Parts: sequence; structure tokens; C-alpha cells
Amino acid sequence: MPAYVTGLVLAAGVAGRRAVRWHVATGAALLAVAAVQLVAYPVPVRSHDTWYGWREVAEAVEELAAQYPEAVLFSADGYKTTAELRFHTELPVRGMDVLGWDALQYGFVDPDPAALAGRDALYLRNEPELRPGEETGCFLVRVRGHFRSVEELPPIEVRHRGEVVRLVRVFRCEEYLGPRPPGVERLPDVC
Repeated sequence: MPAYVTGLVLAAGVAGRRAVRWHVATGAALLAVAAVQLVAYPVPVRSHDTWYGWREVAEAVEELAAQYPEAVLFSADGYKTTAELRFHTELPVRGMDVLGWDALQYGFVDPDPAALAGRDALYLRNEPELRPGEETGCFLVRVRGHFRSVEELPPIEVRHRGEVVRLVRVFRCEEYLGPRPPGVERLPDVC
């Protein structure tokens, strides 16, 4: 770190005033563009790894949890949806351990998913491609392998200027079979 700071001072001295002014102006312009994007969100980012819309999703998930008070809430996209919902709500949203995968840090803080056997659940699938109604590949195959039945509910849509910028598909799953369902030899490992 000290070499980096002193290296910048040395580079500024060697580059000359004109180059330093150009770099400062370019940096200021980039910071201004970033600030406008963060505050006004003029250009929707098509990725499920953005910060935008999670508060609205959390409010909708709280309403769903009130409609299905006995249901376990879970997501299986690594940690993003689980982490955002735990941050914005007080709900005990589970991670990928419900499907028999490693739940990262949630494997340490949540009880064993086998204890949830027989319960209903709501599977929350954040869709980065924003296409409601399409199959979600092997994730949905995996979910169906852990429950007696799976039915899709209306999705949670977050809109900005009339356009969907975040889409969370919701699946009502009945009768959890556990992280290692009986009679199922192998489910997809990777999605």
C-alpha cells in the first residue's frame, strides 16, 4: 500500500500537469455518471446481482409469508436472494441446503433441513433474464425432486418506469421430502 501511494505521486510528477488534469477530469466525470446511475437509475441493469429492487421484493415476500404462514421460505441461487431477503426482512429465509447443496454460511446458522420434512415451502427464484413463465432449467427439476408437488404462483415484479427490472418467480412446494429424498438416486449436481 505505501508503494502504491508514493508511486502515484511519482507518476503524477513524471506525467506532467496536463496528464494529471486529464485524469482528474476523467475520474470526476466517471464518478458523476456513477452517482446519477445510483440515484436516478436511468439505465436498468439486466443482472440479478444488482442492488435495485430488493426492498420491493422483500415487501412482497413478507405478504406471501403472511398468506402461507407455515411455509418454509428458501432460495437456491448461491446466497444472493437469501442474503437480500434476510437483510431486508426478519424472515428466516433458507438457502440451498433445502435442496441438498452446500448452503455456504447459512449451513452454519440454520438448523438441519431434514427437520423440515413434511412441511410446505415457497421457493423464490430470482430470474436474471426477466422471462416469466419459462422453465428454470435444472433448478426446477431439482426442486421437484424434493417435494411431492410444485406449483408456480404469480411472480414478484419490480418495475422502473413501466419496465420490469427485477423478477422473482415464486413456487409453492408441498410436502418437503428432505435434503436427500427417498427413492431418488441422483439429482443434477450443477445448474
